[in-house]
Amino acid sequence: MGNETGVTLGSKGGNRPSSTVQSLVLDCNQAGALLNCSPRTVIRLTKKGELSSLRVGALRRWSLKSIEQFIERQTRKETKP
Repeated sequence: MGNETGVTLGSKGGNRPSSTVQSLVLDCNQAGALLNCSPRTVIRLTKKGELSSLRVGALRRWSLKSIEQFIERQTRKETKP
């Protein structure tokens, strides 16, 4: 399923929320796709404290909002004289 982020969200069956709800919380592959980097880079940025994430049980997830905030901070850093 495609969504407004341009990231394809797969469904592995079962009782899953709609793609709109799924697009609010991303795994490291989806977050990496949005940032045009590898999932390993997403995890590295998270460990450095540059990208916030949340835990869902034992899983690490990244909110779409945290990805957007990271991009905004990086853009501001690049535009400062």
